[in-house]
Amino acid sequence: MLSAADSYEEQQKEKLINTLSEKEQPGDIYGDGIINVFDVMRYKNSIVEGKDFDSAERIDANSDGAVNGKDITAVKNDILKQSKLWSYKSVPKMDGSTSAIPLEAGLKSKMLGVSYSDAKLLVSHHKTHESFQMLLSGENDMIFTVPISEDQKKAADEAG
Repeated sequence: MLSAADSYEEQQKEKLINTLSEKEQPGDIYGDGIINVFDVMRYKNSIVEGKDFDSAERIDANSDGAVNGKDITAVKNDILKQSKLWSYKSVPKMDGSTSAIPLEAGLKSKMLGVSYSDAKLLVSHHKTHESFQMLLSGENDMIFTVPISEDQKKAADEAG
């Protein structure tokens, strides 16, 4: 049975997911769904010419509250695969042992530019064995867990 606190937490989680899902891809100044050299050119031209942007949310690529050369650098680094600009939709699906919940919450906080407490709402872990099976089946992109057993290593090798 869900307590009032659990229900409130679920509502907060749903609200956060909706907010994050509606956010546009940081750095995609053109709004075409991809980050490329055209976004960098528009950043440079707009900053030099002092023009305002239509959507500060996606334009403030590094989420520091200002649109400047640091955003151009963040976009260039994303294009060159030196770093990644994350949106809620592009964050890898994570799971693992429950002792690793703080690690995942910390990662999501930095990746999405949200508070640690908000990021923790987005974390839901299974037991280690179940997490590993979900990784092998493709339901998760990565897991945080203790070192795997020889049987698990064999299953991973067989799964490819």
